[in-house]
Amino acid sequence: MAGAKIGIFGGSFNPVHLGHLVLAREVLWQAGLDKILFIPAKIPPHKKEGVISEQHRFQMLRLALKKYPEFSVSNIEFLRDKPSYTFDTVEELKLLYPHDELYFITGADGLLEITGWYRGEELLTMIPLIAVARPGVPGEVFLKQVEYLKNQYQARIMVAEMPAIGISSSLIRQRIRENLPYSHLIPVEVYEYIVANNLYR
Repeated sequence: MAGAKIGIFGGSFNPVHLGHLVLAREVLWQAGLDKILFIPAKIPPHKKEGVISEQHRFQMLRLALKKYPEFSVSNIEFLRDKPSYTFDTVEELKLLYPHDELYFITGADGLLEITGWYRGEELLTMIPLIAVARPGVPGEVFLKQVEYLKNQYQARIMVAEMPAIGISSSLIRQRIRENLPYSHLIPVEVYEYIVANNLYR
């Protein structure tokens, strides 16, 4: 029996918002995946400031994904004492899902920096990538990087299109601090959780 095609979607999810869900749904159908595994980072190496506890971020993801049977959340990075690196996570997931086909999902900005990541060059040969166009990275630059990585590292990269949605976690945190409306940018369950726990104030 053939295994499932599983996308790995990592990030700080601080907090998870509708843009994350739209991206995941788009990638799911465009890449023909069966499932997407959301992996919140315990200690994002490049995003330490303003990141709330992993318990809160994990719980918000669980609430946000409850309606989507094809989505799940993993606490795999919370079990480590050291910072979270994509290479380590992918290596561990390949052992946990030996019969499934794993794909690493990254934005265009991540793709431009990937060779500078911890063991990033090895990562490119270790797992197929699904690269998603992002605002702020010109399409020509993005596609040039895709071709470069394919030629230089024989990387397996699929490009996914993404509707333009100007939502970011930093925008939501800023709106909360400034007492501006934000409930329409996140799932209602996440909004209720943020209010109940007085987060990002």
